[in-house]
Amino acid sequence: MRDFETYLIELGLSINSCIKYIKTIKNVFNKGVALDKFTPIKNPFITLNKKTTPVSKKTLGRKEIEIIIQTPIDKESPLYHYKNYFLFQIFAQGIRVSDLMTLRWGNLITGEIIINQFKTKTLLKIRLNFIVLLRLADYFPKGVKIVNVKYKFKLKDADYSMSYREIEQHYNKLQKDSIGLFIQLNMSEKLEDKKELKELEKVLTSWLDVMAKIREKIKMELIIEICIYGKANPEKFIFPLLDDKIFNGIEFNAQKHILSKYQYNQLSSKTAHYNKQLKKLQELCQIDIVFTSHLARHSYTNLMIETTNKDIYTISKSLGHSSLSTTEHYLNEFLTDRINESNDGMNETFLTKSY
Repeated sequence: MRDFETYLIELGLSINSCIKYIKTIKNVFNKGVALDKFTPIKNPFITLNKKTTPVSKKTLGRKEIEIIIQTPIDKESPLYHYKNYFLFQIFAQGIRVSDLMTLRWGNLITGEIIINQFKTKTLLKIRLNFIVLLRLADYFPKGVKIVNVKYKFKLKDADYSMSYREIEQHYNKLQKDSIGLFIQLNMSEKLEDKKELKELEKVLTSWLDVMAKIREKIKMELIIEICIYGKANPEKFIFPLLDDKIFNGIEFNAQKHILSKYQYNQLSSKTAHYNKQLKKLQELCQIDIVFTSHLARHSYTNLMIETTNKDIYTISKSLGHSSLSTTEHYLNEFLTDRINESNDGMNETFLTKSY
């Protein structure tokens, strides 16, 4: 075992990777002992390094995620789908890439995502929020049709006929074009400018109201159609990352699943390919942080720390961890900035005192 550890280090692997490989062999060894296949004279792992080194976990912030969402990609490009998959991971509670690839329409027949996670086998339920639904819409027959329906409405005596995405694009352009005018009118003391500012705010609010109403309508229609499609095609993979035929009969939703070597290799090679495509997506979005499948999980966690005020129990349940200790270990790296911020806030309360 010491020779094997030395060999791994000479290959240039990190300490954490070496420990992971050795841990796998240790698990097999312990199963052999438990099944009475081998009686050890002494523990061959006792002298090996057991301490992992801290790794800085990179995350995407709101700004970077918005850049990804707003980066236009042609539907004919493979990157269009990898952008979909990556955003799905983030907004479906940071699900692991193994769960993304093995997700079937049958997991959605109740109107939410229900899976036994591939890695831990623990149950996870994910609500079908609107961002997730828009990603799913590209992968079943009626989805695209529902999203592209033209809605007729009237605003400020003008008639419109637009799809949700067209309304969203129009609103974003309107908002962007209005920023300079907002600043100018806000700084003005003239009464007529104040009136114009209120009018502009009303216009933007009215477009937001239209979007909200149509969003709810699309959401309900998509969920209904997804449930119908899921019941008719329960064994079909949602995303075309794995071949349905190769994994026919494999119940990923069961507590136990046994994969052949070929099936396992398929999962590994598709994961590697996914990560290569994510690097291309990163270059297209011009973001410095290296995109990986696990970055989606880290980014979701980081967002949850912000929005839940560091509520570890809620974050733990969202990530599908089986224990709070796992979540606490997972969050240690993310909480450093928040600890510093809290300490700075506490220190500042003393700055008003005179010494």
